Amino acid sequence: MDQENQTPHKRRVRYKGKYPKKFEEKYLRKGFKDKISVIRILDSRGENFKLSKAYAGKVDVINVVTAPEIEMLIIHNENKYKEYKKSRKKPSDFCKEDLRMADVKSYRFVKSYFADPMVLVAAIKNIMRFQKCQKGNIHCWTCYDRGIC
Repeated sequence: MDQENQTPHKRRVRYKGKYPKKFEEKYLRKGFKDKISVIRILDSRGENFKLSKAYAGKVDVINVVTAPEIEMLIIHNENKYKEYKKSRKKPSDFCKEDLRMADVKSYRFVKSYFADPMVLVAAIKNIMRFQKCQKGNIHCWTCYDRGIC
């Protein structure tokens, strides 16, 4: 088959909600052959997301907690964690002032910064070296341990 006749793979639109029923209706009623993983990147430990029993053995939901904030992934990706700790600033202030990332809190900035999934994977692997897991929380290194990253 000619390359010009092939259509490029389109990535699914990001699900912006936190309601499992709507998520199931929009994405899971497609008839997948194999078990799938849903990876949720959160900056809060308290978000709950349970799928119905129909998907219990078919979908593995993995919550990746980037505590305290998503900006920590950026700090680790830039290899600036030691400088951040010395600064005693909030992660967002460090990114704005020291890394000169004025829009670090905006969805558009974060989406563009992590547009390449491998940048996110590298940040997750880097953050693994510095953070300790608290009981009951799933952190970035959990997806690495499971072989996802």
